[in-house]
Amino acid sequence: MKRPLFVSFSGTHCVGKSTLLKEIANKLKRKGYSVIEVEEYARKVPREFHGTLKGQQLMFEILKKELVKASTKDADIVLIDRSPIDIIYYILFFACAKQWTVEEIKSSVKFLKDTSELISKFDLLFYIDGVDAINIADDGFRFTDEHSRHAVDLIAKSFYVLARNLGFIKIKQKANAVAETANEIIDLIESKIRNKSKK
Repeated sequence: MKRPLFVSFSGTHCVGKSTLLKEIANKLKRKGYSVIEVEEYARKVPREFHGTLKGQQLMFEILKKELVKASTKDADIVLIDRSPIDIIYYILFFACAKQWTVEEIKSSVKFLKDTSELISKFDLLFYIDGVDAINIADDGFRFTDEHSRHAVDLIAKSFYVLARNLGFIKIKQKANAVAETANEIIDLIESKIRNKSKK
């Protein structure tokens, strides 16, 4: 059984990652690819844990299990709504915004290393830059203040610049242009598939 191509979408909340993933999955399926969609793991953690180190650890464990499960299935592509690096963004944000204790910050250091190792499992990592194009939607789950969205986005942009070796591909999200953005990403996915098949 061949190993599927693992593709993840990273970035702050409310930039259209989930909508984009659905559009990409549907288009890829119409092209004949078998696709597994891994929904945003934060949605599987009770809301009261959001903003805590425990919450981020739960999210990490859920994502790890989802990746193991997906790797045992016969599929061409696995699309993951949120990269493991998003856990790092939010740890850095929450440690400051929620004023974590010194002990919590110390505990998060090893956890950051484990999360970094998980990133190496991915073939394509997309950073979705869309804070200027997509408005925040209140679905009862997300943080709906612009301050937190822009703060996390600033951390994400810093990682994109500083961690070039991780191979993140920046995608500029355009307002009302989901199909166009999806096609741009699909071109990159298919190019990666072609390159893998040559090896």
